[in-house]
Amino acid sequence: PESVATIFVNFPEPHSSEDEPLVSKSLLQDAHRALEPGGNFTLVTDDIQIWEAAKDELSELTHLYDTKANTGLPPKFGSSFFDRLWETRGFKERFYIYALKKSSKVAKEDDKGKDKA
Repeated sequence: PESVATIFVNFPEPHSSEDEPLVSKSLLQDAHRALEPGGNFTLVTDDIQIWEAAKDELSELTHLYDTKANTGLPPKFGSSFFDRLWETRGFKERFYIYALKKSSKVAKEDDKGKDKA
């Protein structure tokens, strides 16, 4: 626990309707446990449905993460063979989410406040 600085999910495959999405609430909760204080979870995709679904999941976990969702690529992202290949085929839209882990203490305090609500 709390031993990973950064988790990257780059261009995940879309899921079928029967499968749980890759960026699910349970994955994000597990990632929070694995991330060190101040660690981050970064998702980069060219699929707006994956991006929207991840934003929805993270909107329910505001007690765990400070989140920034944006279009384009994150700063200093670089490139890959597949990124360049998709771009040459006309797939140019990119989306990313940067989720910074809140400290475990803040998350626990937020959880207590949620119980009272």
